[in-house]
Amino acid sequence: SDALFNFGFACGVAGTLPAGVYVAMNGTVFAWNKVRKNRLAGRFEAI
Repeated sequence: SDALFNFGFACGVAGTLPAGVYVAMNGTVFAWNKVRKNRLAGRFEAI
């Protein structure tokens, strides 16, 4: 599972972003309302 990587990445990048809600997945940060999971491809994508 990549959960530990995603958690560590989120913690590391949290201090560099303006206050808000974000999704950190696979080395990419998305605004919470600008992301969706592509279940066929198995990844998160910006919208």
